[in-house]
Amino acid sequence: MDWQTVIQLVQNLGFPVVCCAALFIRMGHQDDLHREEVEALKKSLDENTNVLTRLYEKLGGQ
Repeated sequence: MDWQTVIQLVQNLGFPVVCCAALFIRMGHQDDLHREEVEALKKSLDENTNVLTRLYEKLGGQ
């Protein structure tokens, strides 16, 4: 999107409406990124739990 389009949107719809729409789009993008980060963290935590469980069993834990 170029600056002329942004300027036209602000002139036609008003600054608050354009800002709200831009923030809404950005928030959706941030939600997607956060979801990917949480999945990666969950995978790492599961792998660490498996390693600790195997270590505990190898050391003779009950």
